[in-house]
Amino acid sequence: MKQPFKLPILLKTATILTLLLAPLQTALAQDSSSPSMQYNDMHEDDSQDTHSLDTQDKIQTLFNNLETIGNSYNSGGSKAAELALLDSGCQAAIDRFLKTNLVHDLTPTLNKSKSQPNEAMAWVDAKVSGLSVRAKSAFCAMIKGEKIDSLDLNETLHSTVRDDIFPMLMMQGVGWANNSQLPFLTQLEVELGSSDGDFISSLTSIQPLWQDQTNTHHVFAQLSYYKAPDETNDQGFKVKHDTVNAGVAYRYLTPDKKLLYGANVFFDHAPKRNHNRMSFGVDARTSQLAVSANRYMPLSTWRSLDLYYEDRAAAGWDLELRGQVPELPSWTASVKGYQWDDQDDGADLYGTTAAIEYSPIPAMAFRLGLNKDTQSDPYLETALRFNYRFDDPEGLQWKQRTELAPVSDFIYEKVQRENIIRTKVRRKHSSKLEVIETAGANTSIETTGSTSLYVSQTLLMPVTVTTANTVGASARLRFAKGAVLTLGQNTQVQIVPDLITLVSGTIQYVSDGVITNVAVPGGTIQLHGTDIDIVSNGIDSSVRVRDGSVTIAGTVSGSATIGAAEMARSIAGVVGTVASGTAAYTTHTDQVSTQIDRVASSLNGAKVAPYPYEIPRIVSENLTPGQQIVIGLKFNDAVTVSGGVPFMNVSINGNLGTAPLIGGSGTNDLLFEYTVQPADGGATSITILNIDQNGSFMMGNGKNAITTIADATLNLSGSVSDITPPAGYAVAFTTTPVNIANVSAAAFEITTAEIGSTYSYTISSSGGGTNVTGTGTIAGATESITGLNLAGLNDGTLTVSVTLTDPSLNVGTAVTNTATKDVVAPYIVSVTPPASTTYAP
Repeated sequence: MKQPFKLPILLKTATILTLLLAPLQTALAQDSSSPSMQYNDMHEDDSQDTHSLDTQDKIQTLFNNLETIGNSYNSGGSKAAELALLDSGCQAAIDRFLKTNLVHDLTPTLNKSKSQPNEAMAWVDAKVSGLSVRAKSAFCAMIKGEKIDSLDLNETLHSTVRDDIFPMLMMQGVGWANNSQLPFLTQLEVELGSSDGDFISSLTSIQPLWQDQTNTHHVFAQLSYYKAPDETNDQGFKVKHDTVNAGVAYRYLTPDKKLLYGANVFFDHAPKRNHNRMSFGVDARTSQLAVSANRYMPLSTWRSLDLYYEDRAAAGWDLELRGQVPELPSWTASVKGYQWDDQDDGADLYGTTAAIEYSPIPAMAFRLGLNKDTQSDPYLETALRFNYRFDDPEGLQWKQRTELAPVSDFIYEKVQRENIIRTKVRRKHSSKLEVIETAGANTSIETTGSTSLYVSQTLLMPVTVTTANTVGASARLRFAKGAVLTLGQNTQVQIVPDLITLVSGTIQYVSDGVITNVAVPGGTIQLHGTDIDIVSNGIDSSVRVRDGSVTIAGTVSGSATIGAAEMARSIAGVVGTVASGTAAYTTHTDQVSTQIDRVASSLNGAKVAPYPYEIPRIVSENLTPGQQIVIGLKFNDAVTVSGGVPFMNVSINGNLGTAPLIGGSGTNDLLFEYTVQPADGGATSITILNIDQNGSFMMGNGKNAITTIADATLNLSGSVSDITPPAGYAVAFTTTPVNIANVSAAAFEITTAEIGSTYSYTISSSGGGTNVTGTGTIAGATESITGLNLAGLNDGTLTVSVTLTDPSLNVGTAVTNTATKDVVAPYIVSVTPPASTTYAP
């Protein structure tokens, strides 16, 4: 309901009006001294004087109006005259205020080339003389105390902004842009839309660069920024990225103006991922049909996403066909085929997009498309595009389409291409392992599950590899840059791109400088070199440096830095060094030798220290004492020996001996020679205990050779010849004397006899008779020969003589023993009478 509005006290009204107009004087004063005015004054002296006078005139006029209002009030004349005078002053003041503050005093502060005084002043004049008349009348009526209807301020504000201010600002902005001479505003396109539910947008500018006098050859630049949808691959990484595009296009319009064709080259940059791409394209069109084709090529290299993945701009191509019919000039149909290389699972992606576009006016278009590719479900694409050409008359921008546009209207049409950089994602080489050797029931556990190892298998980190707990089981893995990890039997390791963790078992690791840390039970090993071996039982661990150096730090305390051939170990997390030749050192090296060096194939490389990769072998042999057995030892690389003569320590028949180096220096096969000793007679094997460098230098590939080997027993082709006759044995009768009671069951024994030798004996008698002989084999150290019938020998001193002959037919010295034989009973041969004498009774 409308309510009357009165202000009975005219003085208050005058005071309020004065307060409203008072800041105007200050504003005008500031305006006249503002930097922009000073800037214009420096360049336009004549306008300075004119503007200064005009400003003073406005100030004077305003105060004159205020004075008029005050005088009318104070004159005390008729009320009608006072109110008329007051009304005149009110309207004059308001007119001056509006014209001065809203527009007129603003335009001189603008560069003339960028201001639009005609349009602005026309709007102000229209508002002052037309739409704003009601507001002025209502305000002045309020001052005069007249009854007025209340204003619907909300509706008035909305209608003024909607119908007057916004169009004015738009026209002012367009006019300013049109006269700004900024190149990118010549033809500007803004697009907002959705792709598979994600918000997308773009900003594109077309800038003509050159055309010939015949208006047939045209060159223009196209700059744009595209916001990409949040499309991700199977691993969750973005494959489309916000992109800045810059390109140059050439188009040729045929003289009959019926055909337009050209070529273009573009450079694309994705700022967030620093990916670069370029493309070459061609296009052609008539008034109804258009075709374009583009080839995209990556320029930037692979960029890291995380420990396991990396990406780069994908290569690809597209081919698009668009068409219109005269009956529907506002509608365009298109179909596009495209391809991008190495997308999900490394497979190329092929796709098709079908779309329709509705453009009722040149400045606006709506687009709806359906996209389907080989690696995802179909999805919709929608877009709303604003395309404003500041160099075209405004009327043409908003004019409804009623017919197909001529070909010449498309000279500077945006190049149709894929402006968003699409990337391909792959596993980093550093996150892959290749199985180059495996023996036994070995397994791996990846994120996808468990598998049995096989040669040429690719393992993806993180991965856990376990070897079987059987003799001869081993596995060898190669890293992307050449590092090699060898696992012995009953070993488990966990591998990620920057760390190897030994759970338990035996490993040898030849580093490539990428993974320089190995975690072991009880400590962490930092590599400063290239070649190490490690043994762990799951609690304690030891490391031996084959080449280079390492630092091992205990989980509890202690650390040690060791070099080639040195060893350190962690016991319950406490680290200390291990001296060469000690039981702990030998145990470690023997395990490495038997479970890795001799089991896996020979490992070669610039960073691999030479090592014996085979069990020693018999090259040649002569098993006669004084002759030689030649023993060969193969290394993975050629070894040169200097500064001394190394030798092997051997054991044969329980006797220790040595086998010095006799040849092979400069090759990978060193030869050692052992001279057979008489004490070795009968031996059928020889055991190699170790290699003593004996002060020599054994080098290969610029590195000290590994010479630690586990014991190896080598079988001989036969037994060592025995040239030493049996000795130290003895013989003795065990029936002595020999009499009638035992003559047919006499016996003797041989003591400390050589077992396996053959004995022969002869028993003779000093009294003559038939000798007793016999032979046999010594079965024990004491051999008894019993049941001898010596009846053929006459009584007297019996002598037994024994000789031993060993298997090599060496005859020992005869040994003897004697006994008495007496088997004849005594009888009276004669009687001698006693001498004559007297015998007592």
